[in-house]
Amino acid sequence: MTRISRVLPLLFLALPAALAAQGDGAPSPKWTLTLEAGIHADRFGQPERYQERVIGGDAVAEAFTGKGEAPTVGLRATRWLTGHLGLDAGLALAHNTSWQGGLPAGSTLRKLTLFSSVAPVLRVQVPNKTWQLQVGAGPALISHMGSGESLLARSTDLGAVAMADLSTRLSRRLRLAFGAQNYRFSSRFDSQAPVPYGGYVYPTGNVARSDWVFQTGLRVSF
Repeated sequence: MTRISRVLPLLFLALPAALAAQGDGAPSPKWTLTLEAGIHADRFGQPERYQERVIGGDAVAEAFTGKGEAPTVGLRATRWLTGHLGLDAGLALAHNTSWQGGLPAGSTLRKLTLFSSVAPVLRVQVPNKTWQLQVGAGPALISHMGSGESLLARSTDLGAVAMADLSTRLSRRLRLAFGAQNYRFSSRFDSQAPVPYGGYVYPTGNVARSDWVFQTGLRVSF
């Protein structure tokens, strides 16, 4: 045990030098910019927005947002402090038009979710390797928008994100990336919210959530 306790600090000190030695001498890019598109795996079991329209007399048409995969676009910028450690800032906007109910033809009810995050990221391989894995985690802000009346007590939630992506080099400055981001946060539902269509018993209070975003992107280094 004494020998191990002496050797481990030396290994940690030698690790950065060993990683740097994997490179081919090419300069490391200071910035990467990634334009992404994919899906938000929106499988949340509770509606977030509600819409009601009076048709005539006592007849009322109601609808509320439903779960479903939503198309997503995003943008990520990373400032690399070293060849392996960087600081990442990103945005991802999901547009979900899944809903249930009986609104007249032509009516729209949609949910927009904006995910924003800042996180330290670790690049496992040296920058110029053909295949590259990078991982990161940090704080995130989730903003809830859309049409209709919101059933949420607040429009933004503070949470955390864990992310990973695998990229392959297309040219000296361009890479194709495949990534996943998991957002953990808690939403609060308003006790004064209207009861949605179909006699749905609406729970109130805080609800823990875990949302996935899967993206494919083009990454430019400069």
